[in-house]
Amino acid sequence: MSEWFVNTTRTAQNKFSFRTANLYEDAIRSTRDLVAQYSNEGIAHAGRYTQKVADIVLERFQAIEGILREIYIDPFADHSFNESERKELSLIVTAAYERELDRAIGMADNLCSSFVGANPERYASAIAALRYTATVSRARLDEAAMSVGRFEAALPSKQSTAPVNTQPDDVDATAMIDALIDEGRVFFQKITDLLERVGAQRKPQEQVTVAELKAWYTGMTELFELRFGAESPEYKVWAAGLEQIRLFGFENVGRFNPPGGHWELHNLGEALGLLTKIRLLQFRKRKTDSTSEELSGLHPKIAKRCRALFSAREYDSAVLAAFTAVEEQVRARSKAPATDVGVNLIASAMNPKSPALKFSDIPAEQEGYMALFRGSIGAIKNPLSHRTVGHSDPVRVTELLGLASFLMKLIDDLP
Repeated sequence: MSEWFVNTTRTAQNKFSFRTANLYEDAIRSTRDLVAQYSNEGIAHAGRYTQKVADIVLERFQAIEGILREIYIDPFADHSFNESERKELSLIVTAAYERELDRAIGMADNLCSSFVGANPERYASAIAALRYTATVSRARLDEAAMSVGRFEAALPSKQSTAPVNTQPDDVDATAMIDALIDEGRVFFQKITDLLERVGAQRKPQEQVTVAELKAWYTGMTELFELRFGAESPEYKVWAAGLEQIRLFGFENVGRFNPPGGHWELHNLGEALGLLTKIRLLQFRKRKTDSTSEELSGLHPKIAKRCRALFSAREYDSAVLAAFTAVEEQVRARSKAPATDVGVNLIASAMNPKSPALKFSDIPAEQEGYMALFRGSIGAIKNPLSHRTVGHSDPVRVTELLGLASFLMKLIDDLP
């Protein structure tokens, strides 16, 4: 990190803390005034007062995006970045936003309970609105942090006069996803209104049926498969995410209420989060055109398994897939049973005394090859099989994929 970057981000953090310290003071004062009015009108009016307070908190929270842009994004607009600095800026902005989201939810929970007691179900729509706002704003901030300033590694040479490729296909796809997000927001608002005003008379265009919502989910799946293909990162993110949402709901309906209080809102909010993730994936595709080139030298089996995951920045999954492929190749070439896994498989297949996979006639060298494979499986693959490691540096991940590729090529070179 450059000295300028470190000093500027430190100053920005101080400014942000100062600007947001008293962000909800007006909400607190308004709540005190409203509590006095509420005590005179009674519990029948609790919903109206709760909504007033929730709207004030939401309005204040919505200002966070602008403050973050002003303090963290704008000062960096005319400066060059290396990959580590760009990544660090994105992490700082994301962490600041997450803290403010937790703060806003806590504030809404505290202030709304002044009218209806500590029962989150009574103001679930307010919490859901905060989370949805966060999903959309977080996407815009992430995109801004990824595009701010000039990326040193991507600067064209002074001799280059080639026109910039605007990539209309990606632009069209991004516009399509934006339209889908807007459509989902309309559904979200309609469902919120329905849950808040049970029994009220509504015009047909204000209603949402179960069949209509189900058709929206199904149509989205078909659209992503048609537009991007079943093997694309976009389709995989949507299909896998939707299945996770379905399983979470299936396993937990009746056990507890989800964040937001209603499963319909929770599921739709999570689906909108998937759309936002795909939207960012489209943006990053335009920023990482060199992905195929970066992975072009890998062993074909590694490249095939990992390219989509690497492009989608699913780095843990990419590394796990690569070393799983290595383990499977060892098992196949050594003709070991399916029950032999992990480091035990390596020890069995490459034991210097009677190796099924013989890399060297010299026992010490054969033991070295066994240690290389065993260490890779034990130190890199196994942790990913049991927990989230959190790989986030694309350069480091490329190096790990390169190691897996090297191991695969060693196996290919065996007689």
